[in-house]
Amino acid sequence: MPKKNITTYKLMAEDYNCCLFPVFMVWRASGGKTFNKVVGKRMKYGFFDFKDNNWRFGGLVEEWEEVGGHILKRIIQEKEKFFEPFKRNLLLLCDKLIEASIKINKSILPGKSNKQLWKMYSEWMDVWEQMYAYGVVFVFLDFDVPHVSNYLKKYLSNKIESQEEIDRAFIDLTTPSEASFNQQEEASLLKIAAMVRKNYSKLINDFKKKNSDELTALLRKHPKIQSLLKLHARKFGWIGFGWSGPDWKYEDFVVSLADVFKRNVAVEKKLKEMPKEKIYIKIKQKQLFKELKIEKEHEYYFKVAQDILFLKPYRKDVLYHSYSLVEPMMQEFSRRLGLSIKQVKFLLPEELKIAFLRGQIDLGILNQRTKHCAYTLEGGERVMIGKELESFLKKIPEEKIDVRVKEIKGSVACSGKARGAVKLIFSADDLPKMEDGDILVSPATNPNLMPAIRKAAAIVTNEGGLTCHAAIVSREFNIPCVIGTGIATKVLKDGDLVEVDATKGIIRKL
Repeated sequence: MPKKNITTYKLMAEDYNCCLFPVFMVWRASGGKTFNKVVGKRMKYGFFDFKDNNWRFGGLVEEWEEVGGHILKRIIQEKEKFFEPFKRNLLLLCDKLIEASIKINKSILPGKSNKQLWKMYSEWMDVWEQMYAYGVVFVFLDFDVPHVSNYLKKYLSNKIESQEEIDRAFIDLTTPSEASFNQQEEASLLKIAAMVRKNYSKLINDFKKKNSDELTALLRKHPKIQSLLKLHARKFGWIGFGWSGPDWKYEDFVVSLADVFKRNVAVEKKLKEMPKEKIYIKIKQKQLFKELKIEKEHEYYFKVAQDILFLKPYRKDVLYHSYSLVEPMMQEFSRRLGLSIKQVKFLLPEELKIAFLRGQIDLGILNQRTKHCAYTLEGGERVMIGKELESFLKKIPEEKIDVRVKEIKGSVACSGKARGAVKLIFSADDLPKMEDGDILVSPATNPNLMPAIRKAAAIVTNEGGLTCHAAIVSREFNIPCVIGTGIATKVLKDGDLVEVDATKGIIRKL
């Protein structure tokens, strides 16, 4: 892409509870050598704006479209020669990242010298950046500009007339059959619930009525249940870590188990259905390929889409797991430097190295960053504060939204209809207000919102794309879902009664 003067960026996403580390790697990796080697292009523009524990994310639309379109073109033209080695390398790097993370997690960090500690971190970071360079490919393929979705839906439009039927076929043909970590966690929790129902049926009423502290105390008298839940927490607690933690704890899973009984989930039936659902997906896809007379070439593209829908959340879960495992190292950096964890996470790796090995750090600049800063690739990687930040933020246009609208439109992620009260869920802090049957409305869902997602009658998000978390998890749990509205959290408020028509992608205020 030729050099040009950038006047405006497009704001594409926002999220909560995050620092410069680790999300800066989205842009560093996509602007680096490995990404260029894998894709054949690299990103030169993009930003994160961090303020009050929240962040905004955006890029240059022309560049985004160019790079995403280039990746799609390579998949179409090169097929297996491009995508299969890409997939193998990504999975290999995911394994290597977890191995490097476990090595750090199991080490006695206080006994390491500064040089030894930095060497471990540096080795982890090398694998992290390589893995990110592969994983971030999915972001440009189907986020904001849905290249893959648009291509496949256009193809289906030549075979199907109704837009509703196109959306339904698209969902069926792109749903992966592999179980995600969220589905594995749900199955594990349901097995514990089934054991409680079979062997401790008298406790079910307690699970429905007692609060979390009372249940935690009660389970001390039932070591079998307690032991299973603690094992469950050790295996799946990292799912809740997200970008900055903390992990879900044993007590959180006590609440999750109680919710299973409060929602009167048909546990045994659900456990029997879960493996059958995966088989049904494959059968349904085979039928559709035949009924729609989809030729082998496009059948392969739909299978690539299935891989993308599995691999994007998989690599993100691997990242979250890794961040959870290396958190003790971040705490050790914090202890030795006399800084807070938040301060440590607002240092770029090169700055952290200078601070850690040479003792050189500008606390004034660092403290300004923790309040408000922006990271960009434009003109070279840099973190901006003060007047430079003010000047840069002028390139991000203000959103103009009519909050009086009665109808909101988006894209169908999972078909269905629901009515209910809106609950705005931005972060884990909002989970307590979510009731069974509410409509979950969020800028974008993520794994640490799963306790609310399980209660949702429908999901509505600002952000979209075939591979966004809401699109994937709504299919996994068969929850009606409309994504990519752009404005839902700006127009709706807690308590609003709405109808979600996730056959047409419409949300109506009632």
